[in-house]
Amino acid sequence: VLNKAFDDVDILLLKDKDIWPDGKPTTDEERGEWLEKHKNGRMLKRKEIENYLFDYEIILKAYPNTNEEDYKEIIKDIDSEDVKKKGSMLLELVDDKQLENSGVGYRNRDLMR
Repeated sequence: VLNKAFDDVDILLLKDKDIWPDGKPTTDEERGEWLEKHKNGRMLKRKEIENYLFDYEIILKAYPNTNEEDYKEIIKDIDSEDVKKKGSMLLELVDDKQLENSGVGYRNRDLMR
């Protein structure tokens, strides 16, 4: 509608990779087909945008003492897992002292639950 009202406006669509209502994983082939059909569309390579936020490199910046092997025990496939459900497990990797020193604080800790 907006691109019809304004000639000089391009509307772009950004979607998570979880496009199926039943939660079925989207294959790379299905992602490619969707991108072919939707020229103004973009689709993340990971299941959900939260998968980028819970990336090991991001967690490590916030909590420098996080052990990568322990992280990988919780998050086995950052591209396709539902990482939101694992937020509390990730918090168990971070001790209270590390949390206090990070400047994140206890209030923001609850956001990851």
